Amino acid sequence: ALILLPNRRAGRTLQTTFLRLRQGEAMLLPRMVPMGDLSDEDAVGEAIAGRIDADMLPDADLDLADPWPKLRREAALAELVAKTDAMLSQDHVMALAQELARLMDQIETEGLDAAKLPQLVENSELAAHWEKSLRFLRILYEVWPTLEDVAGYISPAKRRRLSIENQIRRWDLSPPTGPVIAAGSTGSIPSTRQLLAAVLKLPQGAVVFPGMDPDLSAQAWMEIEDEITHPRYGFFEVLKACEQGPDTVQPWPWLPTRAQEPRTQLLSKAMLPAETTASLTEGWRAGVQGLSATAIEQAFDDVTLYELDDDDQEAQVIALALRQGLDQPEFVSALVTPDRALAERVKGHLQRWSIEPDDSAGLRLEDTPAFKFARIVLDLVEGKADHFALLSLLHHPLCQLGLTDPERLRGRTALDLHVLRNSPSGNGFTPMLNWMSANPDTDGVGQAFAVLDRVIVATQALRQEADKGEDGTSWTALSWLVALVEVLEDLARPAPAEVDAEAERSDLWAQTGSESVIGFLMEWAETLADRDAGTGPLLLPQFRALMERAAAGQSLRSPFVGHPRVLILGGIEARLTSVDRIILGGLNEGTW
Repeated sequence: ALILLPNRRAGRTLQTTFLRLRQGEAMLLPRMVPMGDLSDEDAVGEAIAGRIDADMLPDADLDLADPWPKLRREAALAELVAKTDAMLSQDHVMALAQELARLMDQIETEGLDAAKLPQLVENSELAAHWEKSLRFLRILYEVWPTLEDVAGYISPAKRRRLSIENQIRRWDLSPPTGPVIAAGSTGSIPSTRQLLAAVLKLPQGAVVFPGMDPDLSAQAWMEIEDEITHPRYGFFEVLKACEQGPDTVQPWPWLPTRAQEPRTQLLSKAMLPAETTASLTEGWRAGVQGLSATAIEQAFDDVTLYELDDDDQEAQVIALALRQGLDQPEFVSALVTPDRALAERVKGHLQRWSIEPDDSAGLRLEDTPAFKFARIVLDLVEGKADHFALLSLLHHPLCQLGLTDPERLRGRTALDLHVLRNSPSGNGFTPMLNWMSANPDTDGVGQAFAVLDRVIVATQALRQEADKGEDGTSWTALSWLVALVEVLEDLARPAPAEVDAEAERSDLWAQTGSESVIGFLMEWAETLADRDAGTGPLLLPQFRALMERAAAGQSLRSPFVGHPRVLILGGIEARLTSVDRIILGGLNEGTW
């Protein structure tokens, strides 16, 4: 059997459910594949197994090009963007390139043609800023297709769409005889709707919709057809693609009787289209069939609304509610929110109780220990040995300095209590060294010098280049990157007695998400090596802005799974997960 699911997390959840139902006994699981990961290799393998004539499946469709590496595509787009406006800074150019890549993915996902963009404003007199935007968008349909052919890559979104089309074509030629079930998708993407329609045509194909309301009347569905913003509009689109009507959708056989769920009926009324809501026969005026006033009042007895003054209060209340759930055995709590800032605040409060939630969004690259360490080093160099940045560096767990823990602690304490409180901040390391030279008998000065000297030596190259200023700097982005990595490794070097003889490397690359950080650095270094000649020298603030921009939007799945009973989910994941307590966070206008 083959089960198609919206994402990998849904696959893991389904695997866990199977094992729980079997109480941990060994079993052969069905094949579970995310709908966006139907690769062309799978289609080729299945075509061979199904004895399909290769001529019936064109090589151009099956042998798909590799997807663009993220940073390489953004760098290629950045070059084209820079040519449209020479006055833009490099980080601004990268920001525009990322927006252009995002627009390109949206166009490819919807199966549209970028060449038709000019027709949207054809024969129109535009303001100057609109003309500038149009020149910017010409990159998509005039320059990019040729560049993409030469590079031999295609966009990830286009590759996913073509992979789905290949799978549908293979099924048309040789339908699988076993069960194929597509579950959990609302068909919001055109190619996904086509896939669901293809599954439904298979001999043992089935589609399982999440959260579809079977109580909507035919009149309500007719009104939804004209309301593209209605939450149920996606179901209307996918049913139309499947050539089915709402009346053909059957309730899941193992669900409890809906007549016994007053809350479900009330929510169904609340989600009616606007015209139906005002109807005397179906709307609120008609009442809720079979529900007494008492039942309606009791429907939301276990629902609580919290109205709080600010984001931090909201995060604290949510964290307390999640923490409270752990007091009950096997009780699972989940926060569902599209507000990532709120989710990060909640995670911070949970960490006070040593609780690491299972976050479906994974870990942002900027939040990995190594990346935070790099930011602090740049803060120190840019701030000319700012005291706050120096203490932040010395308190970071990756800052080993080749010293033992007691040596670092004594030196850091002496620096904080004596040296930094008697020397000006932001004037480099010289005032600190002068004070220690003038006060050699002060308690802990020797240990403080041992710590400070290692920081000075490690950051010397970065500081010297940063001090040259705009007229003297010669380093490109690649030069800054290589120097920064060398500084990080030097600062993170453990004491000789603590070095792992087998690993022969510091803890810098052994932290959470370190493999993804290494992958990012290698990909960015290769990209810069290919294109650095045209970027020219950069000042340190410019390099930092470029690095932050390159890392933006990249996330990774943590190598460990968080607490199994404390979840933070997005909207898609929440549809596919059942919990004992669900918290909707950030219910403010414009957030959801």
